[in-house]
Amino acid sequence: MEEQARHLRELFSAHRNASERRAKSFTVTSGKGGVGKSNLALNLSLAFAELGRKVFLVDADVHLANLDVLLGIKPNQTLRDFVLGECPLEEVILQGPMGINLVPASSGVTELLMAEDRTWARLGEALTAIEEEADVVVVDTAAGLSRGVLDMALSTDDVVIVTTPEPTAVVDAYAMVKVVSSQRGEVPIHLVINRVRSQSEAEEVFGKLNQVIRHFLGLKVMFSGFVLEDSSVSKAVAEQRPFLLAYPDSKASSCVRRMARRLSGMPEERRGSWIRRLFILRSKGGIEL
Repeated sequence: MEEQARHLRELFSAHRNASERRAKSFTVTSGKGGVGKSNLALNLSLAFAELGRKVFLVDADVHLANLDVLLGIKPNQTLRDFVLGECPLEEVILQGPMGINLVPASSGVTELLMAEDRTWARLGEALTAIEEEADVVVVDTAAGLSRGVLDMALSTDDVVIVTTPEPTAVVDAYAMVKVVSSQRGEVPIHLVINRVRSQSEAEEVFGKLNQVIRHFLGLKVMFSGFVLEDSSVSKAVAEQRPFLLAYPDSKASSCVRRMARRLSGMPEERRGSWIRRLFILRSKGGIEL
């Protein structure tokens, strides 16, 4: 497993040196399902677009894909069709709100689940092509510690781990940090606390989790934001609209905009062009758990 991780890092460095255009890439994941990861990935992508960036949002959850559902769209072609060679990538990409580009996946498709190696190799090809067009790439993965999730964490610039104050979610977030860092110790890891009652609660959850991470793993992770509990979020989900657009003045929307500025390295008090440009490395091979 360590040899495979080393090989991926070497490919990452080589491709980075050869690339003139570098889109910033984020893996958005979680240790536990049901923490609002996909909804955050979607609205965070829109917040990046508000900052003037060309954004690609990739649904890499081949088990329970739902970004198209959150947007209320029904794609004609999905990642399944591209992976199986039934259509080119450009026929899969959909134009979403605010100009974001969505690469939709298919939920629970047997062909993808049975041919996981091929699936991730083809997804790597897609990401390599996307990097030439994007400023920011957000990859929404499945929850939990699967090989595909780790492939993405090894391939993108940064990893955003989403949790909630729920104890089981916090424990699973710690497990995710531990496994990701064991494969690629230098990767920037961002923690985001979702569904909190206040900023102080978010800071308390991060503080306790960060203390354990420092003590047992000797790592530095970043507190990159929180999202306040907000009824507008569930309303927007029911309406199949991103809450950033359906309820732009909501507490949750303000939190996500602040998070986007922080992740892009911009001061929170101003908004403008994002000067950091990054890219995605094609994920070759896989990690065996």
